Amino acid sequence: MVDWATLPKDLLNLISKSLDSSFDLLHFRSVCSSWRSSADPKPPLPTHHLPILPDNGTSLFPDSAVGFRLSQRSILLVRPHKPPINESDLFGWLVKVEEDLNAPRKVTTLLDPMSETRRSLPEHFPRSLDVSSFKIRELGREFKLHYFNTVGDIVNSLYLEKAVVRYLDSCSKFVLLTIHVSGKLAVFTSWDRAWTVINDMPSPYDDVIVFDGRFFGVDNNGRTVVVDFDDLKLELVASPVYGGDKKFLIESCGEMLMVDMYLSMEEVDGDPGFGEEVFEHHAVFMNERTVKFKVFKFLEREKSWVEVKDLGGKMLFLGDDCNFTASASDLLPSCGGSCVFFNGNVFNEDNVDAMQDRDLGVFDFRSGKIELVHKLPEYAKLFWPPPPWITSHEIIREKHHQNVKCVIWSLRPWRFNRYGGVVVTRTSTLVYPLTLLFITQMTISTCSIALQRFLFTPPPQSLSQGRREAPMKVRCKAGAVPLMKQSHKFLSSLSSPALAGDPSATNRHIKKFVAASPKSVSLNVLSHLLSPHTSLPHLSSFALSLYSEITQASWFDWNPKLIADLVALLNKLERLQESETLLSTTLTNLKSNERDLALFLCSLAESNSKQGSAQGFNQACLRLREILQTSSSVYLKTQAYKSMVSGLCNMDQPNDAETVIEEMRLEKLKPSVFEYKSVLYGYGRLGLFDDMNRIVHRMETEGHRVDTVCSNMVLSSYGAHDALPQMGSWLQRLKDFNVPLSLRTYNTVLNSCPNITSLLKDLNSCPLSVSELLTFLNEDEVVLVRVLTQSSVLHEAMEWSSLEGNLDLHGMHLSSAYLIMMQWMDEIKVRFSGDKCVVPAEIVVVSGSGKHSSVRGESPVKALVKKMMVRTGSPMRIDRKNVGCFIAKGKTVKEWLCQ
Repeated sequence: MVDWATLPKDLLNLISKSLDSSFDLLHFRSVCSSWRSSADPKPPLPTHHLPILPDNGTSLFPDSAVGFRLSQRSILLVRPHKPPINESDLFGWLVKVEEDLNAPRKVTTLLDPMSETRRSLPEHFPRSLDVSSFKIRELGREFKLHYFNTVGDIVNSLYLEKAVVRYLDSCSKFVLLTIHVSGKLAVFTSWDRAWTVINDMPSPYDDVIVFDGRFFGVDNNGRTVVVDFDDLKLELVASPVYGGDKKFLIESCGEMLMVDMYLSMEEVDGDPGFGEEVFEHHAVFMNERTVKFKVFKFLEREKSWVEVKDLGGKMLFLGDDCNFTASASDLLPSCGGSCVFFNGNVFNEDNVDAMQDRDLGVFDFRSGKIELVHKLPEYAKLFWPPPPWITSHEIIREKHHQNVKCVIWSLRPWRFNRYGGVVVTRTSTLVYPLTLLFITQMTISTCSIALQRFLFTPPPQSLSQGRREAPMKVRCKAGAVPLMKQSHKFLSSLSSPALAGDPSATNRHIKKFVAASPKSVSLNVLSHLLSPHTSLPHLSSFALSLYSEITQASWFDWNPKLIADLVALLNKLERLQESETLLSTTLTNLKSNERDLALFLCSLAESNSKQGSAQGFNQACLRLREILQTSSSVYLKTQAYKSMVSGLCNMDQPNDAETVIEEMRLEKLKPSVFEYKSVLYGYGRLGLFDDMNRIVHRMETEGHRVDTVCSNMVLSSYGAHDALPQMGSWLQRLKDFNVPLSLRTYNTVLNSCPNITSLLKDLNSCPLSVSELLTFLNEDEVVLVRVLTQSSVLHEAMEWSSLEGNLDLHGMHLSSAYLIMMQWMDEIKVRFSGDKCVVPAEIVVVSGSGKHSSVRGESPVKALVKKMMVRTGSPMRIDRKNVGCFIAKGKTVKEWLCQ
C-alpha cells in the first residue's frame, strides 16, 4: 500500500499551488504533518481600495462614499463525511460565506447562496464547527464592491452590478470587470488604479465571467465578446442569440454555457383570490414572469452558441452575483438533475413574504415546468435552514488528528435592523491551522441609518361607530391580497366593539399583534390594507400605525414598494401631511442612488394610479421625467415609461398612454409587449373596441405575437360589455391560429354567460352533463362553450397514472369548475371504457377548502362538487385527512361510471 505521507515535498508543494480554493488547501494541509509542512497556507487577500466608478454625472453613489473596497465571497457545498443514519438526510447544503470588512478580526457571515440575504442562525446552531468533519467544496466565487467613507468604514450600500476579478502574478495585481450603470463594460486595472468604460454597446450587457483565464461579456441579445484588458478592446467571439430576455454566463465542467431566461407578461394561474373580473385591475398582477429557459454551449472555433437540450446530471444556479453549477449526485442523489435554480418572479399566492416580487424558483428541463422551491421539500432543504447533520453537530472547542490542530469554522449570526436600534451579535472567526482562536463575546453596535417613526392621526370617530356586535366575517374582495388565517383573525378583532372609539387601545392591540406575529403574517395584513381592492376599506386608516410598528421589528427590511403603496393610500384618504412627510423622508434617503430612486418613483406612480390619486400620480410622473432628462441608463428610462403607460391606463387614459409610447420611440426606446397590452386593455375596459383592435393589429405588425394573456384581455373586455358575438369570433380566431386557451380563458368567458350564472344559483336543479347544459343556453353561449370544451384546459388540470387520477380545480371560478367537472366525468368514462385502460388506485378531485374564497373557509367550488357528487350518486367522499379533496378507489369510480 502506498504511504501517502512519504510523497516528495516538492511534488506536494506543486500540487498545493494548483489548489485554487482556500478550502481545498485547508483540507490538503490537514491530511498529515508532512503534507502540512510542504504546503504554505494561502495568504489572505489584501484589502483593495478602488476609486469611485465614473457615473456620467448622475450621482449614483452615497454622499459619504469616497471609494470602493473589494471583498470576496465563496459559495460552498457542505456535506457530511459519514453518511447520515437517516437516508432522507443524504443531501448537501449550499451556503455563501463572506468576511466582514469592518470587523477587526476575520469575522465570517453566512448569506443566502443565491442573493444578498443575510441569514440568522438557529438558536441550537453550534457556535463553532470542525471543518474536518465535513466535506466542503467551493462551487463558485463572487466579488462585491462596497462603498467606504473617509474614515474607512463600509457604507451600508453595495454597487449593484456583478463584478469579476482576475488575479495576475500576485494577489496585489489584478483586473476587475463589471457592468457600468449605462449598460457598458467597465474595467479597473490595479497598476493604473483607473477605471475605463468601454464605449461599445449595441445593447446593454447582461453578464460577465472569467473563463479560461479571459474576460467574457454577453449583452441582452446574446452577442458575446472577449475583453482584452491590455488595450481595452473587445473582440466578438459569438454572434447574437435572439429570443430570451436575460442572459447568464456560467462555467460547467470546463465548458462555458449561456442560460437564456424568458420573461412574459402573464397572469397568475391558479389564484382564485383575484376575483371574478380577471383583468379588471390588470396592473395588480401584470408583471414580468419567468416562464422558461434555454441553455447554449459555447463553441469558440465556430464563433457560435449551440443549444443544449438536456443538462444530464447538472444543476445550474443563477445567483444575483455568481452563477455556479453542481452535480446532482453530489448535492441531492435522489434528484435527476437537469434543472435551473433562479431568483425571479414566479407569482405564488402563498408567498406574501416576498415583498420584492422575487421568489426562488426551479425550472425542470425534462418537464418544462417552473415551481417554487419552498413548495418542493427535496429542493428547499438545500438552502435554509441548515440540515440536521450540521445543527446536531456537537460544539467543538479543540481537537487533534495526528498532532495537527483542526480547522474550526465559527460563524456570526445576523440580527440586523437597518433603520435604528441596537444590534446584538456573537462575533466569531474563521480560523486557519496554527492560529486556533475562539471568540465568544457580545458586540453591541448602533446602526448607522435611522428611520423616523411617523406619528399618525387616529382614525375619525365615525369609523368606529355603528359596527356590528357579532364577530365580523372578513371577505376577500376581487383583486385583494388573500388573507392568512392569523391575518383574518386579527382584522376581525380590530373591528370589534371593544376597540371602537379608543385609539390608544387600538394602538396597543396593533403593537401586541406585531410583537407576537411572524414576519409573513404582519406583512400579509399590511399588504391587504394597502391594496386598492381591500375588502376592509374602513380599516385602511390603520395601515400607517401598523407600518410604524412593523418598522420596529427585528426582522424589518426597508422596502420602497411598501412605502409607495402607503403614500398612495394616505393620498386616497386625504391625509396629505402624513403622506408628504413619509414621501419627503424616502426621497431624501434615496437621492444618492439614481437606480433605487427611479424604481421607487415607478412604484409610486403605479400605486397612486391604482388608488385613483391623480395628484399623486402626476407628481410622481414629474419626478420621473426629471430622471429621464438626466439619466443615461436605458433600463431606468424603459422602466419609467412602462410605469407611466401602465398608470395612465389604470386611470382610464389609454389615449395619453399611446402618446407616451410615441415619446419612447423618439427616445429610440422600443416599446415592449407590456406597454401595448396595457393600452389594449385600457381601451377594451372602456368599451372602445375599434381602438382595442387597432392596438392588436399594431402589435402584430411590429412582430409581437398575440398570446394567451393578450387574448384573455380582449375576451374580458368583450365580456364586460356583454359583447358575446364578438367574444365568440375572437375565440374562433384563437383556434384558427393555434393560440392555446388557459384556465383564465374559462373564467373570463363563462363568467360572461348570463344563463350559466343563473343556472348555478340553484345547485339542486342545474344540468349535470354538457349536452344537457347546451339546451339551456342561447346561441352565442353555445358557441362559446363548444370552443372551450375543444381546448386542452381539462387535460392540463388532470393527472392520470396507475397510482392516482387527479383533477385539480384550484384557480377555477364557480362556472369554470362546473363545466370542467362535467367534462371530466365524460372524459374518465371514456377512459374506463377502453380495452387497455389504466385504472388508478385512487381518484381525487381537489376543490380547495376555501382558503382563498371571499369568505375564508367557505368554498363555493367545494359546495358545487359536493352537490354534483350527491346528485349523480358518486362514491367519492370528502377526504378526512384533507377536507379540500374528494376521494375514492379507482375501481369503485369505474364501476359507478360504467354501470
